[in-house]
Amino acid sequence: MTRYRGSDKLADLVLTAMFCRDMHRPLVHDEDRVAYIVGCMLLAELHQQQQIDIGRDGRIYPARRATNCDGALAAVLSDLQAERYAQPAGKWLDFLARDHRATERAWQRLVIAGVAEPEQKQWLRRRPRRALTAFLATAWARQHFEEHVTEDAEVPDAAVVLWRGLRELRIDDRALEMKPALRPRLEAAPFPPDLTPLFDALSHALARLATPL
Repeated sequence: MTRYRGSDKLADLVLTAMFCRDMHRPLVHDEDRVAYIVGCMLLAELHQQQQIDIGRDGRIYPARRATNCDGALAAVLSDLQAERYAQPAGKWLDFLARDHRATERAWQRLVIAGVAEPEQKQWLRRRPRRALTAFLATAWARQHFEEHVTEDAEVPDAAVVLWRGLRELRIDDRALEMKPALRPRLEAAPFPPDLTPLFDALSHALARLATPL
């Protein structure tokens, strides 16, 4: 099998997956929804790196002495560490979604990686203009699944979490042009229990977004 050479960062994979059909026009236009999901993915990345713990009550406990050379994760970790007491995941998701700061931080990481244009904000447009500059990045999510979801091994947690994030964005296997055999394996794989409180908070936040005021 050809070695996977795209990003393995969950937020990167979610953002680039939105451009799987057109590298200049995302499939998802709900900026608030995107920000919540990308914020959740950044927190999941910190958990992957063992720089945060997530309690059963949903509170997030950052490692106090931890640092991170990744700009997006370093900013999130700094925010978490600035609080004296552990705060609920829902609060942090609201914070990261406010003013779409999670999306901006993760998108800047793609810009630094050389696969995306800087955000272009215009006062007449509600959404900033975003576009990828590397066509190969539009297939990162699909390549991640094809590389890591194999017949002879358990589905890794990262692939399960990515699949959940894409479903929350309403991006499915058909849009990604995934192999038909991958979806049943992803659907059947158990969700990582340590991340369940975080994604429960995400589901609650997205339900609030969908509820008319």
